[in-house]
Amino acid sequence: MIEKIFQLIWKSTRQMCYLFYILTDSKGRIWRWCQDTSVIIDRSMLKFIVKLDIRSAWFLIPFYLCIGASQEANAYQPVYWTPVSDYIVGNNTKPGPASLTVKTAKGKILERATYKYNSSGKLVRETYWDTQGKKKGYTRYYYKKNQLIKEQLLNRSGKILNQLKFFYRNGVLLTNIRNYQEDGNLQSQQFFKYNEGLLVGGEEVVESRKDQFQIFYEPKPLRSQVVIRNKYTGKLLEIFYKYHPDGRLKERKRQTKDGITERCVYEYTEKSRLSTYKYYQKTISKDKKEKWIMTKKVILNYRS
Repeated sequence: MIEKIFQLIWKSTRQMCYLFYILTDSKGRIWRWCQDTSVIIDRSMLKFIVKLDIRSAWFLIPFYLCIGASQEANAYQPVYWTPVSDYIVGNNTKPGPASLTVKTAKGKILERATYKYNSSGKLVRETYWDTQGKKKGYTRYYYKKNQLIKEQLLNRSGKILNQLKFFYRNGVLLTNIRNYQEDGNLQSQQFFKYNEGLLVGGEEVVESRKDQFQIFYEPKPLRSQVVIRNKYTGKLLEIFYKYHPDGRLKERKRQTKDGITERCVYEYTEKSRLSTYKYYQKTISKDKKEKWIMTKKVILNYRS
């Protein structure tokens, strides 16, 4: 069981994710891992959720948005946001971050990740560290002609826990992601639809369950909204985006079907590189006034 390997602990039926989580089913098989630090997990959507120090996953369909103004049709896990996406699928000529640190609103360090790149500037390895500086695990990225074809999640000993394989149409548009378990069995798949080169929707299939998503653009090619639905339970989640005049992402706001709302605000360096993003949870006071409370912040560190 994955929870035995990492000594995982389930603490609540709904919680804020920190940096890295892993999502398994009732048999301990990995469904998804991701690096989005803003997700709210609702156990009613899932079979089994566990908290992990080093890597994380939330809901069945991840959300993507590149760091800068770029919104490439062949994006890495197209509806999934990670601060290093541009260094996996983009043509970013600027050096990527050397490390990433997650802190509480009061400044306490929660988790840390370091990054390694190849000669083309592509991310080839993420390593995850605990607060004591001990390695917890890592992810490897494989490319063919500078295009991502495989991603592997490994524990600290180098044992492969899960891997994703990426498939493209005409070598350009990502059409399918296949999620394989430790034993090599196919666990889930994602399928994507395009219109005029823009990703507009798709679905993730996990055994007998299917979840669909739609992406809206206003103005093109900037995404304005993402909606996730389940055939039987209806709308699960909405994400709204705001941008700076130059197209850089300014804010993401998430709202679940239960009305839980949070937002992420992005800050940039003078060189227009993402430097910090802060997460806020919306609360309502006794006198029914709306208030945003910062829950954590993520800091990216660059060598130059």
